[in-house]
Amino acid sequence: MSALSKTSDYHLVKTPALNLNATAFLDLVRAIAANFVLLDHGTAIFKTDISIHTGSLGVCLFFILSGFLIMQSSLLRLRRSEPHFGPYMIDRIARIFTAYVPILIIVAVVNASVDLGSWSQAGVSVGPAAFVGNLLMLQDYPIFQAAQRLIGNTLYIRPYNAAEPFWTIPIEFWTYVVFGLAFFGLIARERIGFIGLLAGLIALPVVVWNAVAGGGNGLTLVWMIGATGGYVWVSAWHHSTHRRDIGFVVGAVAAACLLGRGMKFGWNFQDFGLVLCLTLLVFASISILDDMPSLPAWPRRAAMLLASYSYTLYLVHNTVLILILRLTAGGAVERFAFPIALLAAHVVAIFLYLLFERHYRHVGAWLKRNFMQSGPRVAR
Repeated sequence: MSALSKTSDYHLVKTPALNLNATAFLDLVRAIAANFVLLDHGTAIFKTDISIHTGSLGVCLFFILSGFLIMQSSLLRLRRSEPHFGPYMIDRIARIFTAYVPILIIVAVVNASVDLGSWSQAGVSVGPAAFVGNLLMLQDYPIFQAAQRLIGNTLYIRPYNAAEPFWTIPIEFWTYVVFGLAFFGLIARERIGFIGLLAGLIALPVVVWNAVAGGGNGLTLVWMIGATGGYVWVSAWHHSTHRRDIGFVVGAVAAACLLGRGMKFGWNFQDFGLVLCLTLLVFASISILDDMPSLPAWPRRAAMLLASYSYTLYLVHNTVLILILRLTAGGAVERFAFPIALLAAHVVAIFLYLLFERHYRHVGAWLKRNFMQSGPRVAR
């Protein structure tokens, strides 16, 4: 019988905290992923001589890390004698929307104020319908995609024009919903209210569609691979006294397989062979670093700083790149526009992070105080 085969066993699972090295590594990977997406989109928008096709790798890393960390935190949450699904969803809502809502407003204002051109695929990508659709996480919603074949683009909500990278945000958010319902409702047997069930009905088509196709050809499966790795880490891998040795062996095999598959089939990180190899390489690195003495403080702090605004950077970078492209076109600094745009994306992201994203924990605490009922609601 597995450790999680009975509801009561969940409270016996030891959920270890990663050491400072492993935490810094995850921060660094998150920062690198955001900059991979930035460079990919920057070279495409500015049509540079060198194209850096690292966007799918960056998105893949984001989803692997998200699944890993959400699984870890959810297992830890089950050790508390309180409702689980409500606080879990409030934490996820605060984490995503605290930065997303104001940046969506800024993007809409910029698109209305400056002629940025059309950067979206076919569909509704500007105006009130696009704004509300993006606010409700309904961009690229599968049912709207199906309706597109019957009635055209009238109901097909797309990311808000210059903010094309917004397409991944609803996939992640609705995956959180389905995971929370399955993990806390079905497995931990917590009673889920009407709003939670309604959210699940909205979320399920997104998760199913993006498991087999969608923009990333299976991003919810990538997330599940990361979550599975998180469970294996918590339940078995982390407790081994040979973590470093296991990490070196798994890492060497994963790196060899990654290199071989990439050279043979191309570096398409929408390929699940590459995703699995990459995931094993990430977990092997965590295993090695988690069993080593702490690194000096400065590289850990640098990684934490770069990662702190990575989500905001992901949200805002495309709009900044396009805006700089438009503002510098035909001017004296046009030849320097690309590096200027990369720098501007970071500066704007840091500024908006300080204004909005860094306050997400306070937003979550406020939501819990004002919208949660006290007392556990767990079925016995």
